[in-house]
Amino acid sequence: MFKRFEELGWLERKVKSFESEDIHAKFKEGQSFKTANEQRFRWAIAAVNWNIDREKFDAHAQNRQPLLTMNPFEIRKRPTNTVLTQMPNG
Repeated sequence: MFKRFEELGWLERKVKSFESEDIHAKFKEGQSFKTANEQRFRWAIAAVNWNIDREKFDAHAQNRQPLLTMNPFEIRKRPTNTVLTQMPNG
């Protein structure tokens, strides 16, 4: 599971350094092995969510705002065939 992320050079990166476009592009690259690719990214989501929860707990104990509040790997859950449009004013 970690071999793919190691190949991408992601194991040493900070979570805050990831951009949604990068994650989405790498997810699409692995579509030839859909089940394995999906599972890999689910593990990444779970690992980051665990760290987010831990950071929230630590921040609360230290009476500060959490440094990490959003999981960039959640972008992979968004359907790729949808178009995001701006709602008209008024």
